[in-house]
Amino acid sequence: MHRQVTVYACVFALGYLKECFTSNIAVRLVEGTSENEGRLEVNRLGSWGTVCDDNLNDKLAVVVCRSLGLPWATAEAYGGAVHGQGSGTIWLDDVYCIGSESNIGECSHSPWGSNNCNHGEDVSINCLPNATFVRLVGGTTEYEGRLEIYKLGRWGTVCDTNFNRNLSVVVCRSLGLPWATSEAYGGAVFGRGSGTIWVDNVNCIGSESKIDECSHSPWGSNNCNHGDDISINCLPIRSNDTAVRLVGGTTEYEGRLEVYKSGKWGTVCDDGLNDQLSVVVCRSLGLPWNASKAYGGAEYGQGSSPIWLDDVICMGSETGIEKCSHNPWGSHNCNHRKDVSISCFPSTDIAVRLVGGTSENEGRLEVNRLGIWGTVCDDNSNDKLAVVVCRSLGLPWATSEAYGGAVHGQGSGTIWLDNVNCIGSESNIAECSHSPWGSNNCNHGDDVSINCLPNDTAVRLVGGTTEYYGRLEVYKFGKWGTVCDDGFNDILSVVVCRSLGLPWNASKAYGSAVYGQGTGPIWLDNVKCLGSETGIEKCSHSPWGSHDCNHGEDVSISCSPSTDIAVRLVGGTSENEGRLEVNRLGRWAAVCDNNLNDKLTVVVCRSLGLPWATSEAYSGAVHGQRSGAIWLNNVNCIGSESNIAECSHSPLGSNNCNHGNDIFINCLPNNTAVRLVGGTTEYEGRLEVYKFGKWGTVCDDGLNDTLSVVVCRSLGLPWGASKAYSDASYGQGSGPILLDDVKCTGSESRIEECSHSPWGSHNCGHKEDVSLKCVQSRGDTPGRVEAKQEWMYGANAIILISVLSILLGLTWLTIAVFVVYKKRRSNLHQSNTHGTQGFQLEVQSLTQHNDDADQTNPENVYSALGMTCQESSETPYEELKI
Repeated sequence: MHRQVTVYACVFALGYLKECFTSNIAVRLVEGTSENEGRLEVNRLGSWGTVCDDNLNDKLAVVVCRSLGLPWATAEAYGGAVHGQGSGTIWLDDVYCIGSESNIGECSHSPWGSNNCNHGEDVSINCLPNATFVRLVGGTTEYEGRLEIYKLGRWGTVCDTNFNRNLSVVVCRSLGLPWATSEAYGGAVFGRGSGTIWVDNVNCIGSESKIDECSHSPWGSNNCNHGDDISINCLPIRSNDTAVRLVGGTTEYEGRLEVYKSGKWGTVCDDGLNDQLSVVVCRSLGLPWNASKAYGGAEYGQGSSPIWLDDVICMGSETGIEKCSHNPWGSHNCNHRKDVSISCFPSTDIAVRLVGGTSENEGRLEVNRLGIWGTVCDDNSNDKLAVVVCRSLGLPWATSEAYGGAVHGQGSGTIWLDNVNCIGSESNIAECSHSPWGSNNCNHGDDVSINCLPNDTAVRLVGGTTEYYGRLEVYKFGKWGTVCDDGFNDILSVVVCRSLGLPWNASKAYGSAVYGQGTGPIWLDNVKCLGSETGIEKCSHSPWGSHDCNHGEDVSISCSPSTDIAVRLVGGTSENEGRLEVNRLGRWAAVCDNNLNDKLTVVVCRSLGLPWATSEAYSGAVHGQRSGAIWLNNVNCIGSESNIAECSHSPLGSNNCNHGNDIFINCLPNNTAVRLVGGTTEYEGRLEVYKFGKWGTVCDDGLNDTLSVVVCRSLGLPWGASKAYSDASYGQGSGPILLDDVKCTGSESRIEECSHSPWGSHNCGHKEDVSLKCVQSRGDTPGRVEAKQEWMYGANAIILISVLSILLGLTWLTIAVFVVYKKRRSNLHQSNTHGTQGFQLEVQSLTQHNDDADQTNPENVYSALGMTCQESSETPYEELKI
């Protein structure tokens, strides 16, 4: 069943109906069990669509129900498509009603058709909801279980986001159960529910009489799953302390930490873990605790059943784990791989070894803990770690080096340490600061290696046609590898060229593998040289082998580069336009459109001897994509430069672009044309723009109705109440998307005068195409007032002249004036910008034809006025209506 209402509005002038139209805002409720409830749908442009639940509240329900003539005092709005998902357009999003609006169109909202939703977020309305019921399901007694709520004829669950114990107080009291010591648990500890998740973000003060009085997200709106279902225990068993145990160790002093709650043993997550937790747990178990340790990463195996606690922060003075601060029982974002383990009496022996090297002086670093060998992660590692490890092993350490990226092969099993930070004076690795044992966010591709007696570093240039340039490669541990271009600059080339005995004063460094991609390891990243270093290894850099790069970012060096930079335009229909290409090191390559503006075109066109005063730059590869290198990025020209090389830009070859970002230049562009496509009349349709010989669309990012004012006015169409619509309301276009982020003030004469992203630059798809509807204002615009004044002037003039002509016997004059007035009134339908001067001039001109016209013959009068006398189906009365 559904009910709908449509709003109509009519405009009258001087007793005559001038315009009657529908505002096209109808609402209805669909798929409910009565007319009082259902999915909310809105009609716009003759199409029914839904409303998204973003920022939903019950004031929307009040407005909708009242506009439908239904009960509204207790009306409720629900998200999450609780009355089923709709189809087609999602018309409205971010609807915000005060409650006093007469219809939904008066509430604030995003532009029609603009949303970031899917139909799983459709709004439903109940104008006459029943009371809300709660129950506890799945417990062993009536006092405990999964919390469920009855709404709209179905039972559903409650999500544990931001809940607290006050929820259990409200629920237990409303059920007539004990509540003083009640507890609420997250994480579906009494099993997962099914069906709807009715409520999320429930925040109770504790004084509420029932759950629906607590603040919460809109009914049915959540980002949860049933693993987040809340459970309640109204009468939990109380002992002096919460029970804990250690499981899976070889002695009673160690093992996986488990906690007993609500009749179930569960684990503790390692988020925020430190050794104070082990102090509290070991002391509560009556075990040694002074040197106790807490480990993450399920070092004693993964548990099962619930994860009871997360984010446990202990001071160390607590008598039991439950006294430490923690998330609500059962609420977590973990899995059993993060289970906490405890050792109350750990061995102080920490052994280290180097594995996989060609000698005892080098290899993958491994650490023994709890009788298990594991590796060390390279996060924040530096050579001070190598000093400590090599010295503790009795090996040379003065020039020792630490490497990331598993350069001596990946280990297996546990990763014992992460974020190791040594000063260099420590006697062993355990004295260095580090994350808790076993806690890390690494994989074995990040394993640390150590070389206690490294050889000198060698460099070479590979892939160039001479010894002066090529891809930069570095020799380390018997392997040649490359250097990543992150953070590099030309100072690197100074150090490298000088160390090779080559010219270096004008040397250049290039990113993006301009001399081809290397193979093998990427040895260095984030290399920063001062210029005074004698070798690349003396520059600051990430640990050897530690990087976040691929070989497409390999650095190249030119020790004696040419200063010639040539440009050309390729792929256009004339010499004045085309894709911009730059020649460097004898290779033609493209330019990326990041931070593009038209000052670049001025410099390029002028340097080519082409017209440049109105030149334009376009992004998005509108003349086709190139292949191969991209030489320049982030080009910023002032406009006075003599060539593109003088403009500021990223290092040659360094970019984060693809050829879909290639720049195109037009040194002599044509004017821009616009049209409306796909509507039922010339007044509406998808907005298309003509540029470089192609029709393309406009993206709806940042859209407002001022765009429609500019476009409709430029097309000579009504514009006073024109509208702009997003989300391809008149169908998706094809071909290029030529404009994005269009912002008009309303005074522009055409769309290209509005501010916008560079031509062809966008982050859109055709589902975001803009559509327009050109409509005159319901009230009089200044032009219409002027037009009415002219019509009144004309009507009064006809009356006055008719009286005079009858008195003087000049019947022809009345006919002639009426003809002129008809002609002028017809012109007013085409333009409302002229005054009455034209009418005055034409009346005056009648006297000039007096001698040429037979006063008794209307045909002669028409002839004298240069018109043809024709019969008209319109009566003078119809013509004079105003």
